[in-house]
Amino acid sequence: QIGFYIMFSVWDVVQTELKCCGVTNATDWFRNYSRRQNSSKKFLPESCCATKPLEALNGQHHCKYGDAQHPHNMKGCLGALEDSIKRNEGLF
Repeated sequence: QIGFYIMFSVWDVVQTELKCCGVTNATDWFRNYSRRQNSSKKFLPESCCATKPLEALNGQHHCKYGDAQHPHNMKGCLGALEDSIKRNEGLF
């Protein structure tokens, strides 16, 4: 169980720094959340949020998939990482 939380924390850092959500897109989180939360609400991790919603669930901010008032990052992290590598190519 500790490994799960470490992995989740790493994803939070990646999603926050690259301003991305999921591997390919935000829908990657639905399978994961369906095991732990009400999947019909389509909550995403706080690190996916492009803006921070006012309401908090269990002490954490969550955005919902498709919420226009508090949108989530649209790009998947794989694409965001590829873009970052291309932008920084030749700088090292």
